[in-house]
Amino acid sequence: MIENAYIAYPVGITAAMLVILMVIGGVQAVGHKVSPPPEGLDFQDPDSVREFVRQASPLQLAWIPLGYLAGLAAGILLAGWIIQENYWILAAAISLPMLAMGIHMIRKYPGPRWFAMAVILAFPCGAALATLLARHLFGAG
Repeated sequence: MIENAYIAYPVGITAAMLVILMVIGGVQAVGHKVSPPPEGLDFQDPDSVREFVRQASPLQLAWIPLGYLAGLAAGILLAGWIIQENYWILAAAISLPMLAMGIHMIRKYPGPRWFAMAVILAFPCGAALATLLARHLFGAG
């Protein structure tokens, strides 16, 4: 916990973003091991990723919103531990840009409707989960 708010907020939010990216990457790496993408899929080619998302199995796609939910929850929980106050405002400040990124991704790589809904819902659900856990673990804030 950092006492000075001028230091705590930038450190907490930066740490949250780093953890979010690491957890999302980790969950999606596990997903690629459990249900691998097709051989030769070039993730740098938007057209090939777009085609993959259209034809992927539900198991292959489910790891994406699961990563978003877990990453956001872990990042916000870490930021809540560092900052120790204003958990709902903190969750909104972190999750809204991530939600915008998620909406951009499902527009860029359209897939099944359930997938789009799961991606969109992962962000408020992860934020709410982390906020409730932070309040429980670190006290009202």
